[in-house]
Amino acid sequence: MSQDSANDAASQVLALVHEGWAHLKFQRPLAAWASWQRALRLSPDDRAAQQALDHLKSADELPETARKERRFRNPTSAEARTRWSEKFAGRDLSALPDAIDAFSEIIAETPNDIDALENRALCLAWLGRPEAIGDLHRVTELAAETDFDRAVEAAKLGEILRQGAGAEPYANEFSDAVDLGKTEHTSPKTLYEQLKRREYLRRLPSPRDHGDIHVDEWLDRPWPENSGTTHTLAELPRVLGLVLSSDNVFRVSSPDASSFWKVAATLQSLAPDLQITRTPLPLPMLDAAVWTIRIPEWVNEDDRHRLYRENVEDYYENRWINIKRAGLLNLSPLEAAQKTDAPTRARLAATIAIREELAARPGSVELYQGYPFDRLRKRLGIEPDNPDAVNAEETGSMSGSELDSIDPGTLDDHSLVEAFQSAAALGNDSRTVRFASVLVDRKPSVLEAVNLKDLFAPLIRAAIADGDEELAQRRIDQAIDLDQTFGDGELYAEFTVWKAELLCGLEQPDAATEIYRELAESGQQPGADTPAWIAYDGATTLYDAGYADHARTLAELTLELADAEENDEAARETTVLLERLAESEG
Repeated sequence: MSQDSANDAASQVLALVHEGWAHLKFQRPLAAWASWQRALRLSPDDRAAQQALDHLKSADELPETARKERRFRNPTSAEARTRWSEKFAGRDLSALPDAIDAFSEIIAETPNDIDALENRALCLAWLGRPEAIGDLHRVTELAAETDFDRAVEAAKLGEILRQGAGAEPYANEFSDAVDLGKTEHTSPKTLYEQLKRREYLRRLPSPRDHGDIHVDEWLDRPWPENSGTTHTLAELPRVLGLVLSSDNVFRVSSPDASSFWKVAATLQSLAPDLQITRTPLPLPMLDAAVWTIRIPEWVNEDDRHRLYRENVEDYYENRWINIKRAGLLNLSPLEAAQKTDAPTRARLAATIAIREELAARPGSVELYQGYPFDRLRKRLGIEPDNPDAVNAEETGSMSGSELDSIDPGTLDDHSLVEAFQSAAALGNDSRTVRFASVLVDRKPSVLEAVNLKDLFAPLIRAAIADGDEELAQRRIDQAIDLDQTFGDGELYAEFTVWKAELLCGLEQPDAATEIYRELAESGQQPGADTPAWIAYDGATTLYDAGYADHARTLAELTLELADAEENDEAARETTVLLERLAESEG
């Protein structure tokens, strides 16, 4: 080999090594592996390429599926071997574009050639192209009935590829962010100060190289005091979003979509000029939404481990099962579990398996505290891989059909609370009411461990559906009393709005209007609402119910409150409502 040829080969190798690192940076580990393998084919002794491959193999922060070496499958019949040989003649399959062309020609003639589909998917993945996801989806569809494990493996690989750059439309896990854009209405500093007055912000150390940026965790409740008592999971704060702020910047981000949309709603009530973006999460952070819980440093090690485990159980068995996922064709795991076709079962099995891989990483073992994902399978009504890993009598991880077979009156207090919470997370009111109607009559101290909104909402809905308005009102009053006892009145405003809405539906607009007025003027608001928004909510509720005069009364109050709050958005919305009222009278 001439010196020029040697230099050219060395340049190619170096370019491939850099290309591989770029792929890895953009969450395309299969493409990174392929680039480094091509470098080694050109220079088998290249140290940089070998070190890069070794790094990927040992990158235990990634799920195992992202690091697994993959090879082409061979055709499984004599007919297929003949067909493949014809298409491969004169082609170098180590050149991935040529291999893609060959497999594409095979697939064009025999669309159900599962081996050709899987091989083309690998070629596309090795090049970092998101079209691989479609081929893997097809492999899962074709293999699920006859080779379930193969279908699951294809779906698992698809789960990894979905997070790569270029595959954003197919991603499952995101970091959502809201930024304050250029506006004449609100400055970043003003918005931060408004948020700080209303919400629970906990200051963190500023980034070392960005001293002008302040970092806060936006919590869903106050940071707990060190009282020396054992904390329950429900008492601990969760991070709704990470707040970055300065004189010129305001940004809130979160890996938990359910929390983020609450954040966005709050911010939109304070500033109209917001920009929302979604970015796929890096592979090492696919389970970031699990870890929004915050445990104070004074909690002892045993309690910390218990809370870690309870947090994992609560997240996966009550929240995660209800989140729609692209990898499940926009079904939630709970919805997918109710399907009987083999491809959906394979996709669900793959989704759970990737979560198991995340929990098995060395850096995650302490956080997951040995959580057996067979609990999650049982919760979804799927046969566990290892039935001995789960307690069949534990109501907290029961499936819907298991809960339906239980007599709530026979359960002890602890099991009844868990059964109610389990039923509520499955989202079926008739099932939830069976447990809630028994639980609400247990001694008040039992209810301390229960979310009162979750407890009373289905009971009130059931009473209204049965036409028993008197019972519905009693339930709301009972909720308010219990909230005063256990929750220090945190939910008073929200329960009071429920009462106003009920009275409006019962054709008692005077009483409903007075409740909205008193609530708005008292300064007590549910959630992120301000007094102006409470009055506006009352005005629109009464308007929709056909009580124009009452709606106008509250709309005029809204304008007064909006002026005092300098709430331009509430004023604009109310002006539109008043115009609609005037048009209806005309």
